[in-house]
Amino acid sequence: MDISPDRLYLTSTGRLARHIAHRFRMELFRSDKRGWEPLRAMSLNAWLDRTWSQSWPEETAAADLYRLNLWKELAEKTPPPSPLVVDTNLCALLDENYAVMIRHDLDPTSGGTSTPLVQWRRTVSGAFKEALRSAGFFHPSRLPTLVRKAIIEGKIVPPERISITGLESPSPLEAYLFATLESYSNVLYLSPTAEGPTKIEAIALPSPEQECLYLTERLVEDARTVPLHRIGVVIPAMDRYLKRLERSLRDVMADPPPQGSNWFNITKGVPLIETHLMNAALLPLRLIVEGESRELLLSLFLSPYYGCWQGRHNRIARADVIWRRFSADGGFDYLLGLLKREDPGKYDLIPSGSLEQLSAFLHMLGRHDKQRGAFWTEKLRELWRGLAFPVISDEKDTVDFKGLEEIISEIDRHLHNTPMTGAELLDWLRQLASRKTVQIGAPEDAGIQIMGSIESRGLAFDRLYVLGMDERSIPEPVRPLPLLDPGERRKVQGGTAESQYNFARRTFDHLMTLAPEITLIRAEQEELKPLAPSPFWPSDQEERRSIDIWNTPDPAWMRAKWLRDAHKGMDEEICHNISDEVRISENCLPESISTSRFHRALTCPYLFFVETVLAMEPLEEIEPDTSPREKGNRIHRVLALFTKRLREENIDPSTEEAVAILAECVEETLRDVAKKPQWNVERRRWLGDEGEPSGGILRDWLARESENRLEGWNCVAEETSFEGLNPEGLPLSLKGKIDRIDLGGDQGIRLWDYKTGNTPSVKDVVERFKEPQLPVYLMALMAGKLPSMNPFIRPERPFSVGYIGLKSSGDIRFSPVGRIMESMDNWMEIIKKLGKILGEGSFAALPFPVSEEPRRHKTCEKCPVLTLCKVGVLGLQATNGKEESDEETE
Repeated sequence: MDISPDRLYLTSTGRLARHIAHRFRMELFRSDKRGWEPLRAMSLNAWLDRTWSQSWPEETAAADLYRLNLWKELAEKTPPPSPLVVDTNLCALLDENYAVMIRHDLDPTSGGTSTPLVQWRRTVSGAFKEALRSAGFFHPSRLPTLVRKAIIEGKIVPPERISITGLESPSPLEAYLFATLESYSNVLYLSPTAEGPTKIEAIALPSPEQECLYLTERLVEDARTVPLHRIGVVIPAMDRYLKRLERSLRDVMADPPPQGSNWFNITKGVPLIETHLMNAALLPLRLIVEGESRELLLSLFLSPYYGCWQGRHNRIARADVIWRRFSADGGFDYLLGLLKREDPGKYDLIPSGSLEQLSAFLHMLGRHDKQRGAFWTEKLRELWRGLAFPVISDEKDTVDFKGLEEIISEIDRHLHNTPMTGAELLDWLRQLASRKTVQIGAPEDAGIQIMGSIESRGLAFDRLYVLGMDERSIPEPVRPLPLLDPGERRKVQGGTAESQYNFARRTFDHLMTLAPEITLIRAEQEELKPLAPSPFWPSDQEERRSIDIWNTPDPAWMRAKWLRDAHKGMDEEICHNISDEVRISENCLPESISTSRFHRALTCPYLFFVETVLAMEPLEEIEPDTSPREKGNRIHRVLALFTKRLREENIDPSTEEAVAILAECVEETLRDVAKKPQWNVERRRWLGDEGEPSGGILRDWLARESENRLEGWNCVAEETSFEGLNPEGLPLSLKGKIDRIDLGGDQGIRLWDYKTGNTPSVKDVVERFKEPQLPVYLMALMAGKLPSMNPFIRPERPFSVGYIGLKSSGDIRFSPVGRIMESMDNWMEIIKKLGKILGEGSFAALPFPVSEEPRRHKTCEKCPVLTLCKVGVLGLQATNGKEESDEETE
């Protein structure tokens, strides 16, 4: 395009205006001009704003926050139809729909008979229009009409010569303005050249992630031969792709660029609400609104943006272990009181002054109390200062904090005297932060240019990539516009499928003029759902590709440090040298372990290494009521108390007296949690409803216990501990606690283990050798490690073991494990083999290395340390097949 200095250039975007001005300067430089008048080039919106303000108007455009607050006040006076509620999202929707209708020359306040929602929109829009007029304001979307009227009335004199470019799809109001300008000025419409590209590629990849990987490889390759600013990337669906692509580019472009330059330049910033600083700033307010939850308080303590806790974050984080242990999920005073009681050292790490300020802020008002907007902003600023917020680490934080200060100033300016609750203030902050875009300033011609389809208008590149050429991007889905009736939507650009298609056609045709070499890229599916190509996709030129950076990485991806480190760790030669194992000295093993820890070693030596040698445990999850482990422990305690009392008082378990004693044992066990409603529910689950003759886990168990007694078995010991068990070949001793021991006369001695969860199958014990608990108990008995049982041991009395299942009422089982004695020699060999592995200090990430388990990697699927071992990294665990049945017990 020829650029003339005596014309005003009106463009669709500020970027295009700056591009035209830059080209003008470059042409003058090349012609050896020593000086010139700056080219007049600006976006249409910028020209409208400046032209209107310079005409000394009596009306001004209403600010965003002023309009949103006005919508809120009016909507509260005239509530919307159910189930809509008045919040900032509804206000933003009202304002957006109002602007759309104004730009398309539609009246938001009137129309024919329609739905209650549309009728409500018309009513509240009429009140909004009148309120703006009375206050001397107008909606910014009316600016083209006002400027056009002022031109006709002679209040504004337009330039003599105007060029319009990048506005091929103007709204009706803009089209009216352009028609008026044609009557007063020499207007020239500039269009891109009609020449198409000389080379087009169409690349289909399996997923959006693969698209970004492939594009990253191509950009690195192009950067070797093409100036970076001559490479363009257009992303029609920026929200879907931008973060993925930026992350990939930062991975492969790790080295900082030379001073004053950039590897790439993204024209679109990010909403302030998505920044870490903004989310950190909202934490104190969220504590008030969302009920002082544990997660929010911990997030506040650990946030790097609060300087008062700097240098102590890692140690303060240990407080969460205590809170999880006690299932403490909320309450500022309760959480800190619990921490102070259980671990005063951790509590003292938190400066008392910061706690006082935070407590004062949280307790100054109730959750639903209202105060003026200025009161809230003053208290927020005061708290931020007291907690040394924010700690600025880079230029991005500086830009983000400036954005935060701007929206707080907006609230001070427009909502100074508006009463609101903390929840309403949080709502306003989130709404304003979602509308404000923040971005680090950078030269627009520095680095690879990454932009949306609108920003690309009028530009030119040597190579262009269009990412995401699927049915969801070009054309975009029809705009929802829920507050417009069908007739109104048909008149709005993007309101119908036909309108969106026509707009997408113009957009695509424009993209085809931006570079001689163009590569179109699309994904075949997203989240396992097929994606159809865009209707403008050249199917006859499609190439299908896939990227595997793990097995066959492109040289571009080997620039990523994390991938180089991963490949180094998975290098076959290195893995062969260490035999896929962790090796330690034998003296690093503990002298003695429990049967549950021994079970871990049998299941996976690497899991045993992590949890026993390194003492790393998964962080306990906060349970909604009580954890299964805690429930199981308390049931064990009840049964131990009960069977002991029955034996000592010689009471028959089938009598009503036994039922009463069982209830007493439950009350004693639950005494410390009696006031917690979840344990009252658990009590009913154990004992059934009061007055009912049966029901409840423990009542059903008591019936089975009576049957066990009739078969000649009597409980003679509970929770019998042993230690110092040294099976042959095991380099450490075993210890444990047997839940219950029964004596059955000539039937022998039976060792029981209570199971409140799933009960292992007989095959897992005597054939697959996966469950060592009962065999180890039996070894302890046979080795004389249970002195209290020595008087009962006689040659004619056999030994046996079994499980007592207590999973649910109606499913109570006394399940002896048959063939246990026949399997003991095999168990001795299994333990000897495992002992050799442990004794060598070899901890392979291999599940069940000595057991007869055909699907050994099945257990990896729920392993807490899967991401720490080679099995998890390489994905070696089996994923197919079904578990064998647990039903066999004999």
